Amino acid sequence: LWLSADGRAASEDVVWRRRLQPPESGATAPTQRLCRPTAAGTGATTAELCGMPLLVNNRPVSLPSSTGEFIERYSRLKEGAETLKSKPTIKVDPPGLLYIQQREFAATVPQDGSVSTLGTEDATTCHVVVLRHAGSGATALGHLDGSDTARTVSKMLNAVQSLSDGSNNGRYEVHLVGGYIDEQSLSHRLTLELLEAFNSQSENIHLETYCVTELNDTMKQNVHWPVIYGIAVNVKTGEIFQATFPDRGPDEIVRAARTFLGGSVSLSLRTK
Repeated sequence: LWLSADGRAASEDVVWRRRLQPPESGATAPTQRLCRPTAAGTGATTAELCGMPLLVNNRPVSLPSSTGEFIERYSRLKEGAETLKSKPTIKVDPPGLLYIQQREFAATVPQDGSVSTLGTEDATTCHVVVLRHAGSGATALGHLDGSDTARTVSKMLNAVQSLSDGSNNGRYEVHLVGGYIDEQSLSHRLTLELLEAFNSQSENIHLETYCVTELNDTMKQNVHWPVIYGIAVNVKTGEIFQATFPDRGPDEIVRAARTFLGGSVSLSLRTK
């Protein structure tokens, strides 16, 4: 089902639910908290109620002012990034593959008889987001470039929630991959936007993989380059891995044209 660019098709059949997951043994259950409005020029000084926290190691994150500060604060995330970068790149052929273009995302479940792998490539300053519900296995993959980041994150969670309807066990997990140390700091800004967006959602979301910007950067002849350009996720197992795609259909040219013509809101595909 292709949803409309303004999200109207989704609004009729997606029901928002708040599922507070029980804390693991010895962990403290995160609670909703107060935060100040971030919109520039509001002049507001009173606190506002915001969403549930993004978590690292079962603890709510403290949003950073820079990506470097975040890495320093949560240095254990480096291990996961190094592990992902050390894995070989796998060529993913069309059978069972749904390829995601820039400014798109897709969501499906392990029971899908047609799609077993979601994937995307050519992410330079762009970031790949994989969001999964560990109980139902419902999985979404998005290729984000900084256009409507907060709205796209909300729509991805909305889709996974809808596909997980009836699953009371399990938690939401997110993997962030992409970007590098670019001259215009586009990657830095997108990383911070994603952290803020996931920290403001209706559910607790566990940050499982953080391989973005500095942690996805390498030097070649004194020039910065991304290490990972393409990512795929096995819908049945939830495994993410470096990937390349000889076929990027269906309708690669038509779908890509929307991005070059300035489309600003992610198109989405959900199957069940």
